[in-house]
Amino acid sequence: MARSNPKRKKRGNVYDRHSRNKWLRSPEAGFGGNGETVPCTMCGTVLTEKTVEADRILAGDSYAHWNIRPACRPCNASRGNKPVNVEIAALLDDPSVPYEDIQALVHAQYMERTGQFSLIAS
Repeated sequence: MARSNPKRKKRGNVYDRHSRNKWLRSPEAGFGGNGETVPCTMCGTVLTEKTVEADRILAGDSYAHWNIRPACRPCNASRGNKPVNVEIAALLDDPSVPYEDIQALVHAQYMERTGQFSLIAS
């Protein structure tokens, strides 16, 4: 069974959800959005303010920017609590890897995607 953060945060209020939705569609989020639309990270469907959902990379963890990506409803619902990729799945299945290290990896991937630093040495 997948581990989750015991200190997880809830979805937040309407303002929090609206702000998160707007950020997911923004160019700054690094998902190819233009401020109005953004592609679903799983199927490529073009999403709007009305159709975009925040899919948590680490299911059960917070809705912080580093842990969300845009998804359409069918893709978000079909993924459920499954990890987003095999690398994260393997880490979650390894009890010797601290959960905080997995969070740090996802956060580092976010920092690289948004241009805040590179994981690859130059």
